[in-house]
Amino acid sequence: MDQHIDTALILNKVSKNIIQFPAHASSILTTTVVKAMRAELKGLAYTWAIVVFRPEYKSQVNL
Repeated sequence: MDQHIDTALILNKVSKNIIQFPAHASSILTTTVVKAMRAELKGLAYTWAIVVFRPEYKSQVNL
């Protein structure tokens, strides 16, 4: 559980600077949402899930 929390918090920091990773933005954001849910950080997961469904990222996500 601690690893999920640590990973989610690191991915949160990366996601805040997602503009620096345009080629991998959708996969980073999706991974952030998944790890936050596994760490039971539902508020954090919700915040990034909203970002994933913006038009600029939504087209890149494989559902």
